[in-house]
Amino acid sequence: MPNPDDLTWRWIEDLSLPYDTRQNPVQSQRFLYVGGSNVITGLQDSAQRRPGFPTALEGTPTTFGGAVTRLFGWSTWAGVYYIMAQSGTVVYKLKVGTDASFVSLWTSASSEPFDFVVSANHVFFANGTDAKKYDGTTLTNWGITNTASAPTLATSATGITALEGYKYVFTYGNSTTAHQSSPSPESLSTGVFTNKQVDVTGARSTDTQVDKVHVYRTTDGGGGIFFECVGSPIANPGAGSWTFNDTTTDENLKSKSAPIAGANDPPPAGIKLFKEGYFANRIAGYVNNKMYISNWEEQTGGVAGANQVGIPEESFNPRNYFQTEAAIQGGGPAGDTFLCMTGTNTWRLRGDSLDTFEWFQFLTGIGTQNRANFAKCGQALMWFDNTTGIRASDGYSEHEISSPVYSEVSNIADHAKVSMAFVSMNFSGTIRKCLFFVNGEDTQIYVFDILNNRWMPPWAIGGRSIAVVNTDASTTELILGRSTNKVLKMNKNHDVFNDDGTAYTASIKTNATLITPQSHPGHTADLEFIAVDRNATAFSDVLILTDDEPINTTFTNSIFANVQAAPLRTQGTFMLEQWFHARLPLARRCAVEIKWAAADSNFSLIGLGFGSRKAQQ
Repeated sequence: MPNPDDLTWRWIEDLSLPYDTRQNPVQSQRFLYVGGSNVITGLQDSAQRRPGFPTALEGTPTTFGGAVTRLFGWSTWAGVYYIMAQSGTVVYKLKVGTDASFVSLWTSASSEPFDFVVSANHVFFANGTDAKKYDGTTLTNWGITNTASAPTLATSATGITALEGYKYVFTYGNSTTAHQSSPSPESLSTGVFTNKQVDVTGARSTDTQVDKVHVYRTTDGGGGIFFECVGSPIANPGAGSWTFNDTTTDENLKSKSAPIAGANDPPPAGIKLFKEGYFANRIAGYVNNKMYISNWEEQTGGVAGANQVGIPEESFNPRNYFQTEAAIQGGGPAGDTFLCMTGTNTWRLRGDSLDTFEWFQFLTGIGTQNRANFAKCGQALMWFDNTTGIRASDGYSEHEISSPVYSEVSNIADHAKVSMAFVSMNFSGTIRKCLFFVNGEDTQIYVFDILNNRWMPPWAIGGRSIAVVNTDASTTELILGRSTNKVLKMNKNHDVFNDDGTAYTASIKTNATLITPQSHPGHTADLEFIAVDRNATAFSDVLILTDDEPINTTFTNSIFANVQAAPLRTQGTFMLEQWFHARLPLARRCAVEIKWAAADSNFSLIGLGFGSRKAQQ
């Protein structure tokens, strides 16, 4: 054993190191991980085995027909929690605490993924082919379409008198949600008549959610404003047409007026939702190069007014849109703005009403390729951009956060398979705030520790979708939709270390650090040993690399067999110190690779040290 007085000693006591493959791999001022897998950092300043995804989300695991491409969680005002999933063309729902497995809810004619937005005690979802809403019990169309045919008029019996004439329109209504469609085209005028009943006839709606027809009329000789008639609404018939008999005098017309033409239109045909698509009390979606927003303060009668006609979330005035230079690919809210991205540029919407909205180009040359590539984090929007970088913006500035892992994420070819989620949860007794970036296949998850501003070595598990959901008022879960047709949830207690029953290996690889005194840069040294502090879980191998670049070089010098317990101390039960001795040619720098075997148990690397002896010069 060398005399300790002859040794140069470097000890790393915080193994919660950043993972960085872009820095100079032989720098000495900063200790890094430049390789490894299945390690979580930030817990007790150590490196530990990352938590597993051991079980399915639901009690009886669902075997989906293909990759799970979307996951989304929401709850009703009554505190009932739901998880939505999509696989292939099918949208599924899981009512937490009731459904043992996912239940098929809707089958689309297209396999294009849906995205989801919650508003007004409903979840709304669209994929460019279908636009639906669901309240936890009933699935219906999103919005109500009116007919293109005006009502027809006739007079009969006795009733009212017109000195100039009346015109009529009608809307279709859903008495459960209180939503109404935009009005039909105006009828012809009745013309002058005396003491007659006006018989108004129109087409029924075939939309299953429509149970009412609302009939509106001008005052005698009036125009532009249509007031609801007494006796309206009437039932939407199951077949044929409907007829409403009007004998309402002008002074007795209801104060509720019909929406203006087009104001309550359903979402435009072909609409897709932004993944983070709720902004300024409105739902945002897009068709081609136009971003559409649902109604809010402009809804007739005011949002909470007694004369309100229609529900803002279901009303899309076709004039309320913002246009970009090319096809929109995705976006989401960032602070008090909304970022809308094409493949190469980013536009910004700022304001909170039609009177205050401002629309202009925000970033040039930076956009995105798919609407799934977004996650909301506090006031920031994070996304995978068209340059294969991961960015964050508060709506006023932006910066890239992916430089340390750029060489890896830049190899992702299919951006449509990428998924991102922001996690803020009590994890093993510690509040963690992390961005989870899934590379689109069952291979890697990259985890960015937001509080500590650093990446972790990648986790060797992946999928096609990832989401944070609540299963009750106090329970948050991170769930992963895999290409292998199952939804798994992460073990938050950090006490189970398998993925769907399969344990996994782990490793770390450091950059090359100086083993000679920095005051003597021309010297070399004998590496005597690598010292480690660890818990009771042993390594499967310890390898070293001297005077070479560690990222692209395979470590072949194993010193695992050359081990002894640290001298002159008594080993603890939960912390052991070991020295792995090395006998190599003189060197200036050394990198270390440590491996752990697959096991359903945790490890903890607490400290790492280099003991070397300066060579004679």
